[in-house]
Amino acid sequence: MDKKVVILSGAGLSASSGISTFRDKGGLWENHDINEICMAGCLNWNYEATVNFYNQRREDIKNKNLIMPIK
Repeated sequence: MDKKVVILSGAGLSASSGISTFRDKGGLWENHDINEICMAGCLNWNYEATVNFYNQRREDIKNKNLIMPIK
């Protein structure tokens, strides 16, 4: 039988690990317009800004101390 991994996450886990959240005070949406970065088709008309946004997210999590949830 194939093994599968399921990850359930939310802002609480991100914030505890030092990862930027989207809606908290000082969150990502205070510095980025969701309509210009995370909407269907934005890669067609806002490619560079959209790709940069997601590249920054990947950089943001590279060296974070990920907190494991309590079982």
